[in-house]
Amino acid sequence: MKPLIFLLAFLAAAFPCLRAEETGLRLNTLRIVAKDGLKELIKEEVLQRLSRMESACELSSVEPSDPAKRSTVVLTLAPARDLTGKAARPLLWKGILIAVSRKNPYGNLSKQQAEQILGNRFPVWPETDIPVRNIYYLPHIFEPGKEPRNNGKTRFSPVRFADIAEKLLEHDPKAIVLLPLAGAIAPPGTLKLVSIDGVVPDFESITKGRYPLQEQYSLAVGNHAPREVAALADRLLSPDYQRTILNFGSIPILSTNGDAQK
Repeated sequence: MKPLIFLLAFLAAAFPCLRAEETGLRLNTLRIVAKDGLKELIKEEVLQRLSRMESACELSSVEPSDPAKRSTVVLTLAPARDLTGKAARPLLWKGILIAVSRKNPYGNLSKQQAEQILGNRFPVWPETDIPVRNIYYLPHIFEPGKEPRNNGKTRFSPVRFADIAEKLLEHDPKAIVLLPLAGAIAPPGTLKLVSIDGVVPDFESITKGRYPLQEQYSLAVGNHAPREVAALADRLLSPDYQRTILNFGSIPILSTNGDAQK
C-alpha cells in the first residue's frame, strides 16, 4: 500500500493540473473554467504555467454545481454577459461565419435562419425546394461532443481546412461551410461570406461587435487566486498570445483599436 500512496503523491506533484479525482487524492484543488470550447485554447498554457503549483488544478468547460467547489474557481473564461459585476477583462471575439459557393445566389440570411443552420434545421434554401445536402464545419466551431446530429436530410461533416471545403463545394455548390470568426480576415477566394440581418462579417463589423453571430469573451481572476494564476491571465491577455487566439479561429480584442477598454 505504501508504494502505491507514494506513486500517487508523486504523480500529483508532477502533474498538478490533472483532475484531483483522477489521482484519488484529496488535495487543495483550484479550478479554472473555460466555457464554450475555449478549454482547448488555454489547456497548453495551463499545463505549462501551473505545473509547479503546490495545489492541484482542475480545468473544465463548466462551472461546478457544488457551491463549495464554485468557491475554488480562480479563473473564468466565459461570455462577458456571464461575468457581469465581476472585474473581467475582455479577451477575444468568438463566433461563426456562414459561407457558400460564389455560385450560390444567397448573400444574406436572417439570424433565425442562421440559427436553424447551426442546429441542422435548414433542409432547403428559403422559398425554394432546393435541398441543403451538406454542411461542412472547420475545427473549433463546436465544442467537442456538442456538434449537431445529422438529421437524415442534411449531413454535418467536419473538415480540417477551408481549402478542403472549397473543393467539396465545387461538386455541391448548394452546400454550406461554417468557418470560425477569424476566417473574416482572409476569407477563401471561392467562397462567399453570407451577411446576417444585413451585417457583412468583415473585420470592422466584428471588432465593433455588430455581427450577430459573435460574442465577446472575457477573463475574470478570483480575488484569492495565487500569483501563478494571475500570471497565466496576463499571458492570455498579452500581445504575444494574439497569434494563438487567431490560430484557434477567434479574434483577440487587444488588436481591435481600443475595444478592450470598453
